[in-house]
Amino acid sequence: MCWTPPTLWRGRLFLRNHHRAVCVYLGPPETLTAAQRAQATTAAHLPATRSWNWLWLIGREPDFPNDAPSWQELTTWYSVSLGVWLAAALIAAAAGGTLRVASVARAATTSDILFWLGAFILGLAATALSAAIKDNTHSAHRDRGQHRAHPSPRERSRRRKRA
Repeated sequence: MCWTPPTLWRGRLFLRNHHRAVCVYLGPPETLTAAQRAQATTAAHLPATRSWNWLWLIGREPDFPNDAPSWQELTTWYSVSLGVWLAAALIAAAAGGTLRVASVARAATTSDILFWLGAFILGLAATALSAAIKDNTHSAHRDRGQHRAHPSPRERSRRRKRA
């Protein structure tokens, strides 16, 4: 995963992530000087690093991550977010009310902590759950032959003009 856009300059590809920066020479090796060849490291000799796989948390990446989300996606995101906050508020209110009835000191602080903890945990679960639902919906449409290729910005513009 690159943190910055790859840069191509004079036959070299520069890449950087949070662990290292590399320069990949894309030209023929014969054009390098003897000193450059001696200093170069082949891709096979680069040390492999272990990285954290964040995909388990988000569940999936969007098919076209640089496109603006559709109104349906925004509505779904807003509804799920609202549901998570409401569920966390209900958990905190129920726990806070129970603690107040039991005359526990700092019931308000405990219910605040429970609210934020519940919102965080439910948010993680909702992210993974919504990705799984989207994957199932996507594969069901594909299996029924309803899946169409994502239209290009030019095609979307033409469709809007026709409508």
